Amino acid sequence: MSEMVYDEAKCILACEHIARGIVRPILAKYSDPRSRAAALKPDGSIVTEADPEIESAIRAYLGSTFPTHGIIGEEGDATNPEARFVWLLDPIDGTESFHARLPFFGSLIGLVEQHAGRRTPLLGAVYVPEHDVLAIGNGTITTIDGVKVRMDSSPDLVLERLRMIVGDIASLGEQPVERITRLAKLAAEFRSAKTWGDCLGVIDMLQGRVHARIEAGLGIEDVVPFGPIFEGAGGCVTDWSGRSISEVISELPSLDDKRHAFEFVASANSDLHRRLLGSLSA
Repeated sequence: MSEMVYDEAKCILACEHIARGIVRPILAKYSDPRSRAAALKPDGSIVTEADPEIESAIRAYLGSTFPTHGIIGEEGDATNPEARFVWLLDPIDGTESFHARLPFFGSLIGLVEQHAGRRTPLLGAVYVPEHDVLAIGNGTITTIDGVKVRMDSSPDLVLERLRMIVGDIASLGEQPVERITRLAKLAAEFRSAKTWGDCLGVIDMLQGRVHARIEAGLGIEDVVPFGPIFEGAGGCVTDWSGRSISEVISELPSLDDKRHAFEFVASANSDLHRRLLGSLSA
C-alpha cells in the first residue's frame, strides 16, 4: 500500500484478521484463571502476560502488511508515529475485567490519518472475544459481524426510559467538583446509570441496550476507535465540551503523547447528544 493511498477494504480485512486470527487464538491460551496473573504498571493500572503478547503479534502483522504505517500501542513504544496513517492499539481494553474473568473486556483498534495539520480517525474496531463479536465502523457505516447497525434516531427520547454507561468512578472522580456534580445530576435523570463499560459497552450501545456513555481519564488508544464506530451507526461522539475526537487529537504535539487523558460523551443520536452536552455544561 502506498503511503499516500488509503485502501479501506484492506484495512477492514486487517481488523477482521486481528480479531479472530490473532486476539482470539492467543486468549484461548489464557482460559485457566491461574494464567491471568497481573502486575502493576507505573500508573497504577494492571497488566497481564496476555496484553503485551497480543500487542506484539498485532504489531508484527501490521508491520508486514502496512510497512509504511505507524503503530501506537498501549504496551509498547511507538513505531513511526509521524506517518500519514497510524494504527492505535489497545490489546486488552478492560484488563481488570479480563483478570477477574468478567466478560466485558476486548480489543480496540483505530486508524488515524495525519494530513495538512489535521488528524482524522478513519476506522475503528472493537472485538469482544468472550462473545466473539466484532464491530467495525468507518464513520459512515458500522457493522457487527458484517451486518449494518443503526442506533435509535428518535428525537423524542425520554431520559427516564434510557440507560447510560458511566466510566471508571476513580477517573471521573478526578474531574473538577462542578463537573462531577453536573454528571451526577444528569445520571439521576436516566432510568439507570451503570459502570458496565469496557468493550462490551460499545456493543451494548450499538445494539440499543444503552443510549449514552460518558467517560474520562482514557488513553488515545481507547477513544480513537469510538468516533468511526458510533458515528457510522448514526450516533455522536465528542469530548465533554462538544469537540470532535479529530479536533482533540489534532491539538496534540504528537499522537504518541502519553501525557494527555481523554474524555468523551457518546450518544445514540444528535438530539440526545445536545441534551447531554447542555446538562454537562449547565
